[in-house]
Amino acid sequence: MAEELAAAAAALLDGTTSRLGARFVASVHLPWLTGRPHTPAPGTSVLAGVLRRLGENPSLELLDAYVAADARRCAALGSVDPSPQEQERFISSVPAPEAVPAWLVGFDCPAHDAAREELDRLSGRLAAAGGGRLDVEAALSSTRWWPGRREWVGEVTQGPLGLHGLFRSLEERRDLGDWRGPWTAASDLAVKGLGLPSFDPEDWVLAAFRRAPVDRGGLGLG
Repeated sequence: MAEELAAAAAALLDGTTSRLGARFVASVHLPWLTGRPHTPAPGTSVLAGVLRRLGENPSLELLDAYVAADARRCAALGSVDPSPQEQERFISSVPAPEAVPAWLVGFDCPAHDAAREELDRLSGRLAAAGGGRLDVEAALSSTRWWPGRREWVGEVTQGPLGLHGLFRSLEERRDLGDWRGPWTAASDLAVKGLGLPSFDPEDWVLAAFRRAPVDRGGLGLG
C-alpha cells in the first residue's frame, strides 16, 4: 500500500503544470512523509476544484487513483514509515515558492477565520483548566481537514486538533466541570462544524493552503 500511494502521489505531482498546483499537491501528500495524516485526503471533487481554481486542468483519473490509495493506506492497521528514498524523491520534486497571485494573497474564508478565533479561545480555556492546548495551527493549516468531515477511519480518528488524545488524558480527572465545556464546544466545532458560518470545502482548503508552512508544501501566508 505504501508503494501504491507513493506512485500515485508522484504521478499526481508530475501531472501538475504550475508551481502553485505542485505545491498544493505537496501540501496534501507531505503529511505522509512527516508523520501519519490525521484524516484521509479530500475527495476527488474537492481536490479537482481547488486545482482548477489554482489554474490547473487536473486529471480526474490521477486524482481518483491518489484518493483511493490514500484511503486504503489510512485504513490499514499499523504504520509504515516512508523510506528515505521515497522522501527524497518526492520532496526534491516539489518546486520552491514563487510569487503568489494577488487573489490568493487576499483570499478570505470567513468560516476559517471564525474557527481560528473560536478555537484559540477554547484552547485558552482548556489550558487554564489544566488540560493543555489544542493544536489549532495543525488543524487550520491542514489541506486534508475541515470541520464536519466524516471520513475518519482507523487510527486517524484523533483529528488534527488532538481532541481524542486530550479527552483520554483528562477523563480520569475529578474536576470535570472546568474543561468539559470548552472540550465539548471544540468537539462540536470540529466534528459537526457547529457555530461556524456555512462554507464551501474548496474555500476552506484554499485558506488552509495559504496558511500552511512552506516546509509543508503551503504558502506560509498566515
